[in-house]
Amino acid sequence: MELSIERKQVYALIARQLQDDGMHALAERVAQEVGVEIDALLPRDELLSLYQQCLVGNRQSTLLADSSSPDEAMDLDDATKQAESPKPKFAFVARFTAAHKSAVRTAAFSPDGALVASASDDASIKILDVDKMHQHSSARNVGANAESEASKVVYRTFFDHQLPINDLAFHPTRPILVSCSKDASIKFFEHSRSSSRRSFRAIREKVDVRSVDFHPSGDYLLVGTQDHIIRMFDCSSFQAFTSAELSKHHDAGVNSVKWCPTASLFVSCSSDGSIKLWDGVNFRCLRTIEQAHGGSSVQISRFSSDGKFILSGGEDSTARIWDASSGKEICALTSQSLGPSSRLKPCFMYDDRHVLGACDNSPNVFLWDSVSGNLIEEYQGHNRSLYHIEASPIEPSFISCGDDNKARFWGLDDPLN
Repeated sequence: MELSIERKQVYALIARQLQDDGMHALAERVAQEVGVEIDALLPRDELLSLYQQCLVGNRQSTLLADSSSPDEAMDLDDATKQAESPKPKFAFVARFTAAHKSAVRTAAFSPDGALVASASDDASIKILDVDKMHQHSSARNVGANAESEASKVVYRTFFDHQLPINDLAFHPTRPILVSCSKDASIKFFEHSRSSSRRSFRAIREKVDVRSVDFHPSGDYLLVGTQDHIIRMFDCSSFQAFTSAELSKHHDAGVNSVKWCPTASLFVSCSSDGSIKLWDGVNFRCLRTIEQAHGGSSVQISRFSSDGKFILSGGEDSTARIWDASSGKEICALTSQSLGPSSRLKPCFMYDDRHVLGACDNSPNVFLWDSVSGNLIEEYQGHNRSLYHIEASPIEPSFISCGDDNKARFWGLDDPLN
């Protein structure tokens, strides 16, 4: 029996949902049986999103039916107001604040989400225990000694840079934290040793080092600097490699380098306004997105957890989501409260369904729906501009870094705590 176009579209949504949920073989079987292609350009969890919208609509219809009787005339204006979808409310609250002596520039979570590190213009690094930050918030609310609890949260403190720190990365399997700085150095710290506050290994570059990221295996380290050439270091020999296609590198300083979770690709972005997708095995540039943010400098680019999408932030006050396979823009995320040329740094939340943003002209944290691109909420907590935001890889929590010398850890508000 030949299926109608509408039914084929439904099966295409089903196949894509199966793929999004990790059932790739079943998704291929459904697509092949029905004679449809799995659309890579569809937003992630599109079928689930449509189902949730239908549920909301059904609930609202039921409420409207129950609230009116046959003998009463319904006011159309009131009915319209009731029928409008309520704005989702994500009650994130600041659970802990770590203080540095100068502006906090960056932060990173460990892959298991147990630790988070913050780094500052004062050249210090603080590693915080996530579980104890949650406990600290609970203890404070029940009247426990908050000062005593706060002292247990700071797991380690390191001092080994001479100038502001630009980026941090945890090793995926070993207790190692790597940092990079404007002092042209990359430092390796062993955070399992409580006695050491200095690095055990360092790499010297000639210019400001802006970004570092470990390969998912931990065997290699990507490095982006003020120079336009991206380097990759072997973590055993510390030998540096780069692409033989020198003409394919950026035309200006590299602001961010990030591995794909699948380990086969990495993405970079630059002050030249471009985003580049690279083959992580042979260091070959696969695609360049020119003028990704209208020609403005691109500050950060990173993958979604499944590697299918790239999230970028630029100096055009906008975050953008791209399809990694085609390089096409999926949606743009912004806010009317942001100026026209602000530096916006976004990140996916742990489930990729929402995007967080920090902007250098606002003290607020922004939250968007990654499917619709709609702004959901703004959170107040800092009293000066923000420089960075990082989400936990395992739970709905994040850390924001500000010009007020504070790193704030946020979690969902629990009415029981």
